[in-house]
Amino acid sequence: MPIADEGRKLANAREAWRQSPHPVFIMTPVRDDSGAIVELVYSFINDAALRLYGLRSDGVVGHGLLELFPSSRENGIFDADVRAIQTQERVDIVVPWVDENGVRGAFTLRATPHEDGVLVTAVDVTATMLAESEQRYRLLAEGASDVVYTHGMDGVIDWVSPSVTEVLGWSREDFMSVPPRDLIHPDDLTAMEPVRAAVLESGSAPGRVEMRFSTVDGRWRWRSGVAHMLPWAQGRVTGRRRAPRAVHPEVGPRAARGARAQRPGLVRR
Repeated sequence: MPIADEGRKLANAREAWRQSPHPVFIMTPVRDDSGAIVELVYSFINDAALRLYGLRSDGVVGHGLLELFPSSRENGIFDADVRAIQTQERVDIVVPWVDENGVRGAFTLRATPHEDGVLVTAVDVTATMLAESEQRYRLLAEGASDVVYTHGMDGVIDWVSPSVTEVLGWSREDFMSVPPRDLIHPDDLTAMEPVRAAVLESGSAPGRVEMRFSTVDGRWRWRSGVAHMLPWAQGRVTGRRRAPRAVHPEVGPRAARGARAQRPGLVRR
């Protein structure tokens, strides 16, 4: 191919990389006297990558990967880029991230040999990984004998396991239409506040909590439950999981007489 055509091809490729919605950067190797790669220096970076890094172009181009991001050696990024150069084959690596607000996610970094260096494209795969995580969770919970349900910080229940019908008598649709505060006995709501605070602070509640849950026919049933943040919801749509289990038989009679009289009118007819 003529040199002019080769130049135009490279210029078109760089323009495509520059306009890509995904972070793209090119790095060239720095070698020691033995020929081993000891650093990778940025020679090109697009706007999407600069936004990801939160840096200006002159703060990246001409600087080394390990110089700017020393953790790249520990998390495998540096080794993956070097391996692509040495093998002349594409290398993919999934790298988790956490931003300053605690939002979690992951990128797939695709390192492709380019001239004497490496071209890296970063694709945010957070949504895909979270969707897969949620699907696995739902598949497990669908077959659970315990009642499992999720809701956001607004209190709206968005999913409940089929076992709610056998355990509490509710249809799934009716259970999800009732605010959680109305499904728990009024005297037990106060005990739930420390649980809620613990979930928000650490992601899970310490141990199980006993409380009375409403049945569809107006009775109260003692259950024990656990709560934690959904793994795919951290920093995004906040949710909690509760798996109420039956408690020991002698717990049931506690406060039962007064409880039934205070039952709100939630019976579906």
